[in-house]
Amino acid sequence: AYEAALVPVGGGRVTGPSAFSLDGLTVDNRQGQRLLAIGSISGTSAVRGLDRGLLNRLNEGAASIAQPGGTPDLSFLPATPGDIVGDASMDFTVRDVSLADPTGAGSLYLAGLGFAFAVNGLDSPLARLGLRYRHDGLALAGDAASPLAPKAFNLDLAIERLPAARLYVALLGAFLAAFVDPDAGPDALLA
Repeated sequence: AYEAALVPVGGGRVTGPSAFSLDGLTVDNRQGQRLLAIGSISGTSAVRGLDRGLLNRLNEGAASIAQPGGTPDLSFLPATPGDIVGDASMDFTVRDVSLADPTGAGSLYLAGLGFAFAVNGLDSPLARLGLRYRHDGLALAGDAASPLAPKAFNLDLAIERLPAARLYVALLGAFLAAFVDPDAGPDALLA
């Protein structure tokens, strides 16, 4: 299920939330063995002041990048800092994940995993980047077992007063490089 509620706010810009959910995902191999089971995936995202034309160009650009053997059309890149969203946030939660090796070498169970990402002020001289990660109920068995994998883990990271123009160019550049060349190393992603 997916819902979006973007509303125009003037100047060709849109603001609003979206939400998605997926329940009961399973993946079996050809022998009928269960490889992956996910109880549910849910998430929300929101943007404030996103250029609607940029949104359309991003969709078209992503489609061009996905064409096998084609040359990516990068004309959707923002022409000015004002074309980029002012604020954006995204979070998702995954529950009851079971992952099994059909050879019996190991298995993994995860009760819950959460991830949140927010960028504020990209249309201003300085921006703020926030990241949150957590998981709980992690259990590893067989060869997959490791004392270095904590059953519960929380991470909160925030970086403030970043030069906004450089930030969005770096983020878009890394995103594009990863799609155009999935084997690109860190230097290529951050060039």
